[in-house]
Amino acid sequence: MLYRGMDRAQLDTAYNNLAAVPSSIPTIIMLRTAGRGGRSGQPSL
Repeated sequence: MLYRGMDRAQLDTAYNNLAAVPSSIPTIIMLRTAGRGGRSGQPSL
């Protein structure tokens, strides 16, 4: 099945956001979230 001229593999590649950012960014986000006690939307102080 095609969507806008892309097959499934091309769509998966296009929407793979983890490949677009350095590998340390997801780790930093997880550490910040854990430091907040899992409360989303609350700034860490």
